[in-house]
Amino acid sequence: EQLEALIMIRSHRRLTINELADLQDIFKTAASKRIHKLEKMGLVRQAASDNKRIKLMEMTDEGIQFLEEVKEKMAWIVSECLKGHFSTEEIVQFVDKLQAIEQTLKQR
Repeated sequence: EQLEALIMIRSHRRLTINELADLQDIFKTAASKRIHKLEKMGLVRQAASDNKRIKLMEMTDEGIQFLEEVKEKMAWIVSECLKGHFSTEEIVQFVDKLQAIEQTLKQR
């Protein structure tokens, strides 16, 4: 749940709790709890805003690094699971396609 929230914040740069709730199709209270946990972990922070009524959340440097480490571990796990079933070249192509999909989704 927190990982999904972190990915959403990363892909949108900055989000309000309401926007996160809408994107994850959850209640605002649930989104608020997720954000609070991520803040306590040092992975997100409140972004500077001209409008004090709007609380925008953004990732910290630690959050960006954490997400990169998770992505690397996930790629390794996928690679290990596919070994023996596909050639190294096919696995590399698969991971490349997943990264292309990720980039496409980030642009939305």
